[in-house]
Amino acid sequence: MTSEIDIATDKIVAGAPRTSEFEDYKYFHDTLVTLIEYNMTAPYRFSIYGALVEHRAVCEGYGESFKLLARKIGLDVICVPSKEHLWNYARIDNHWYLVDITFDDPGTTNKNGELVYASGNGSNVIYTYFMVGEDFFTTHSYSIKSHTINKSLTYVKNTKEFEFPELSEISYTIKYKGQLSSNLMNSMMDGALSSYSFNPIRSLIQSILFGFILIYII
Repeated sequence: MTSEIDIATDKIVAGAPRTSEFEDYKYFHDTLVTLIEYNMTAPYRFSIYGALVEHRAVCEGYGESFKLLARKIGLDVICVPSKEHLWNYARIDNHWYLVDITFDDPGTTNKNGELVYASGNGSNVIYTYFMVGEDFFTTHSYSIKSHTINKSLTYVKNTKEFEFPELSEISYTIKYKGQLSSNLMNSMMDGALSSYSFNPIRSLIQSILFGFILIYII
């Protein structure tokens, strides 16, 4: 099992662009969304093995895999748990940002409106929860509950409680919008246009999201 994980990990890491920390984070984010099928019944759904080898996992598989891949090339990533969810903090320029690959893998819908999680299909990549800071929650208050840290899950008897780092006050993509917004917008548009089926509700949500980003750019 370990050797299979090593092979899968090495293959993904070999494709990392290594042009900047941001681009490497984005590469791992996009790769995992494309690779993994969100699956609540898979036997190894809580593990790296389930995510990288069987390609079926839940949030633990996404988060632990992102941490493993990032650390392989020297990036600083940790896993962060709530009572019912797990995501990541990633560091750039000594600031920490939230990355939730599970929530950025929303699946797509077929012509009957049924939700489909398509493993190996990158058409559903979004960046709503990619490299965001505290400012994100002022406009996404519905996400506060699912992203409230449950420190009791990290408690180990007779050890000091782990201190989670503070998130940056400003999301990375907003802080560096002059350098990143065009590339990020192009990536998001590519993902939206390559979607294999049309869903009016999802289309409306994407339009609103793109509108907010355009406001930030302007």
